[in-house]
Amino acid sequence: MASNFNQLNDANVTVMATWYRKLALAKESGLSLRTLAKEVSQKIALGSIPAYEGARLIWCIWERLGKPSQLSPYVGWASEYNDYKFLLKYLEPNELNTAKVLINNRSECLNDIVSYSKQYSNQ
Repeated sequence: MASNFNQLNDANVTVMATWYRKLALAKESGLSLRTLAKEVSQKIALGSIPAYEGARLIWCIWERLGKPSQLSPYVGWASEYNDYKFLLKYLEPNELNTAKVLINNRSECLNDIVSYSKQYSNQ
């Protein structure tokens, strides 16, 4: 979790820490993990939670719920986004076109997360 927070600005760190706290305390507080996933997806759709970070949080929820198919797209896009981020670190300076493709693909992942969040939060 700390490595994800290194990428965020201070305001987003506070927001995400609050959501991870809710996840950690969900069982004790009686909060349904499905309800939490729905709330996170609504916040992603509204732009209150950054798409990638929200998808990572839903990934945690997905695992705790036994990997329900409705949440699987978040896992795929968060994983794919992370793969592109990793690959960008190791490109050679002469691989500018590859970098552009990877950056574009990362943007598409974020757009897909937001689009799916709008659909999922309205189900």
